Amino acid sequence: MNAPACVVTPGDLSAPETARLVRQLWEELGTLYPEVNGAPFTPNDIVGARTAFVVAWWDGEAVGCGAFHPLSADESNVAEIRRMYVEPRLRRRGISRAVLAELERLAQECGYAAIRLETGVRQPNAIRLYETSGYRRIEPFGRHRDDPLSICFEKAL
Repeated sequence: MNAPACVVTPGDLSAPETARLVRQLWEELGTLYPEVNGAPFTPNDIVGARTAFVVAWWDGEAVGCGAFHPLSADESNVAEIRRMYVEPRLRRRGISRAVLAELERLAQECGYAAIRLETGVRQPNAIRLYETSGYRRIEPFGRHRDDPLSICFEKAL
């Protein structure tokens, strides 16, 4: 019998599996950062040219996701990764690396020269993922600039 494999495909922002994954992401973030009352993700966060949303499938089940969009009009050659998530029960199986690799590939295909992202200080596994995937720590940017709970990263493509 073959072991399950991870497949990362373009995601449908209106699909029920997307809503489930994003809800799980916000529940986890709410547990990790109860003092933060952030705005929840909406499909409008990832629309327009040079954006992507992907879903990771494990043994036919949607178990992870990730997205990117242009960082800003001033830095149109930089993408910002958002909404990286893998269900806790399936972590440490390479799914997040597969999602990240696909986002990087798509961002490069869209003409971006670099990717930035933000994660939280209470997410050591995410921090380790980015550090071991060639990202370097940078000063917090944009809306994260004055957030002591944020750690920001960048990678040239």
